[in-house]
Amino acid sequence: MTDYCSGLLVDIITKSYMGNANWEFKARSFTPGPGEHTTFESGFHSLNFNSDFWDTCDAWAKNMKFWFVNYSPYATGTLQVDYWGEVGTQACGRYSWAHNRARGLDLCLVMFTNGYYMDSNWSHQAGGSLQPRRYLAVAANLRRYFRTVLTTWYNADHRDHIHFDNQYTVDALSTARPSDTTLVQAACNLLNGESLDIDGAWGPLTTAAYERLLDAFNLGCKDPLTSTTDAKQFLSFIVRHGTANEAAGYWTGGCG
Repeated sequence: MTDYCSGLLVDIITKSYMGNANWEFKARSFTPGPGEHTTFESGFHSLNFNSDFWDTCDAWAKNMKFWFVNYSPYATGTLQVDYWGEVGTQACGRYSWAHNRARGLDLCLVMFTNGYYMDSNWSHQAGGSLQPRRYLAVAANLRRYFRTVLTTWYNADHRDHIHFDNQYTVDALSTARPSDTTLVQAACNLLNGESLDIDGAWGPLTTAAYERLLDAFNLGCKDPLTSTTDAKQFLSFIVRHGTANEAAGYWTGGCG
């Protein structure tokens, strides 16, 4: 078998947690069918990370805690992370820029201490708004820290996990990038009542829906398509509304 990691694993550290020493990793125990709840091995384990990648993962996890704790739809502090369910970082048996360098993570689950969760194979297609919006919030907050965030909306290969990596520097949202386009289309649908096809093609309908979402957030003076700072602010409003299970406009920005 070809070792696709040969010569590429540099600055590797082994970590058993992310964001907090109590927020450990559990491996997925099998590949679930579409829409099934994901199951995980009983024990915790460690993962190899490129050190720079882990630093960013750790920063993201700590920031995700802020949103979970302060914008829970139940009560402040209700959503406390218990563990992360995943299918790994380093994979040397197949070629992948991220996984043959331990610079990518496939996230399957965020489990909370009260038994609530975000399941990457189930939440995005669950009934109601809470679970799909929670999935959206996790994905949108990842996009604030990583340029490459691949979700179920991106393609069927990612229906059961969210992949993110640090191959590229975080930048503004791009209408030419299907991973960004599908995230924006999903946000328009889930938070602002649009009915877009989530197809990764940024056309006139997506432009109009995106502008309506910006207006709902009162961020019309911002340009997330050219400014990285504006993109992160726009995404933070998606995260806040998604985590809290509120429609766009519950909180607004400073334009107008």
